[in-house]
Amino acid sequence: MSVLQPSLRYYLALLVLGLAGSVTAQTAPVVSSRAELITQLEQQTLSQFILAADGPIIRSIMEPLMRRNTALSQADWQAVASELQANLIKEFMRPKQPFDLGFTGSMQAFSDADLQQLTQLLKDPLLTRFKDAQASMQLHKALSAELSVSADAVNDAINRIAREHHLRLP
Repeated sequence: MSVLQPSLRYYLALLVLGLAGSVTAQTAPVVSSRAELITQLEQQTLSQFILAADGPIIRSIMEPLMRRNTALSQADWQAVASELQANLIKEFMRPKQPFDLGFTGSMQAFSDADLQQLTQLLKDPLLTRFKDAQASMQLHKALSAELSVSADAVNDAINRIAREHHLRLP
């Protein structure tokens, strides 16, 4: 039995390493160049946050169109929003233009490993659900209501802080 024991351990170790290797191969992120990672992050940031199809910027462009064109179906409006989003992202991502330069510059503080981790985090389903919850119309209405209710208090706080720091008010 002692002769089989090391042999069994050897095959078991190979099996475990093989399984671990196959799991690692399936879940390991694809290694990309730094420029490719930054471009991927720029696209993810624009599509998921700044220019989300259901986000405030696209909505603010769509709302006047929707008021003037009431005959279109919800599916038609979703198609218009998607096309608008795709075109705006393409425009924002033009190389050497202000947003592209600003985004690329802001990523210089991150290592390549950080950039790879960020690309994976932005794909996380929990983050996607959180982003969707934050982009909800209900939350935006609540924020607008809060701003209108709190406008005087916020303005007073800004003025008080500016005076405390001896800043000239506009």
